[in-house]
Amino acid sequence: MGQAVQGPELDAVFDTWWMEAMFDSVPGRARRIERTVAGRDLLRLPDTLEEE
Repeated sequence: MGQAVQGPELDAVFDTWWMEAMFDSVPGRARRIERTVAGRDLLRLPDTLEEE
């Protein structure tokens, strides 16, 4: 990374790293993933989002 050039590809690496770090900061991640894969405790998202 020390030789990486700033741009979309590097930004994507940092975005993914940050997202993973935030998910790992909440205890029980492995259990939540298992329950999601099993189809348990899922929430329905709205079909469309209203724009303000």
